[in-house]
Amino acid sequence: MSQNETITQTLTGNGLVFARTERPGTPQPWWWISDAKRVPKAESQTYRHRETLKAYGCRWSKRRLAWYFIGAELPNEIAALVGPQDNTGEPVAQDDVPVSDAPMAPRYSPRLTGSVTPVRESYQQRVLRRFAEQFQADLDRITRCPALPAVATIRLDDPWA
Repeated sequence: MSQNETITQTLTGNGLVFARTERPGTPQPWWWISDAKRVPKAESQTYRHRETLKAYGCRWSKRRLAWYFIGAELPNEIAALVGPQDNTGEPVAQDDVPVSDAPMAPRYSPRLTGSVTPVRESYQQRVLRRFAEQFQADLDRITRCPALPAVATIRLDDPWA
């Protein structure tokens, strides 16, 4: 996004992000349509819906790796790709949370098993968690005692000291 461009509206859903950008002095806003995260081409939602996007006037930006549409309002068919949007601002209450009957797999982090759906920790996450725990323990130990003043002793009789 360029520096003189502002995002005025964002729609998200179904792995897609629609961002409306406006520049001062231009008559029409631009809608940028991209995937919610970087994914391979086979998993890309924008690639999956490329024929619909082309049919309603969207064009591909090679520089941004995203589709764009120039116009004040998105066509309903394109806006429908993100699914229904909740504009009320009220939280959605879920009464019945799906619970899996499958047995839990081993090697779960004790910190992550309390959630509704357990998430297996990757090796990198495990190493980072242990590093963070050790760092916090060291920090607590260091801050428990006030720092001693640094004192240096220089012996003038021994040049190798």
